[in-house]
Amino acid sequence: MRADASVRGSYAGLFLYTVGDPQRGEVLGGIEWVGHEEPDPDEFPSPDLLHIKFA
Repeated sequence: MRADASVRGSYAGLFLYTVGDPQRGEVLGGIEWVGHEEPDPDEFPSPDLLHIKFA
C-alpha cells in the first residue's frame, strides 16, 4: 500500500509505503519527505496538518 500526505498550507508532503512481512503482514516500510523548502525539516509535521490520500 502507498499513501501520499500533503502538508496543509505548503507544497511539501510525505510519501509512505508498506512492505509485506511474512510474520507480521503489512508493516510500514518507509517514509520519505518531499519538499521544496530548504533545508529539510528536523522532524515531520504534526499529523493534524496532513491530508492523507491512498495512492
